[in-house]
Amino acid sequence: MAEREIHWPYKAGYNFEVNSVHLDLYRLLNQFVAEEKLARLMAENDHLFNAVDTVGHFFDVETQRILIHAAVVARVKDDIEEETTLKMGNFDTTCGSLIKDISKPTDVIPLSLREACNKIIHASKFHYDTQEEPYKIVNPIVHLYGRRGAKEWKVSIQVIDFINAYINNVC
Repeated sequence: MAEREIHWPYKAGYNFEVNSVHLDLYRLLNQFVAEEKLARLMAENDHLFNAVDTVGHFFDVETQRILIHAAVVARVKDDIEEETTLKMGNFDTTCGSLIKDISKPTDVIPLSLREACNKIIHASKFHYDTQEEPYKIVNPIVHLYGRRGAKEWKVSIQVIDFINAYINNVC
């Protein structure tokens, strides 16, 4: 069986269809922006509550899928950039906070976009930031947990800041 070489403009041989990432980030932004209005409407209408409850798991599925897709594309793209001035680490891409060791919860540092992507890829737990009053909503913040060696870490990603940093620095 013969192999066919694909020639892409990137060193690693990947073709990045950035429009698909843009569309995903647009969807992610809309999910979180619509969340409050949808929660308000559901509190006023039992029938809407039942309908949304039936398909509500797609919020979780899509949020995780989009974050993982965006993180992988950003990391691969950043790793293959030959011009060091184009690398994510050269810009202020703060999009949340990082606790490197949750046994020391007051040791909080800013979370860069590159590190956010790393943590999205390696997370073992995914939590939302929620608010109960006046009705239950999901805030545009995700909390991820994982381990590095013996230490458990936590990141809190500000979704809107993540999207903004991504659009301005990755694609």
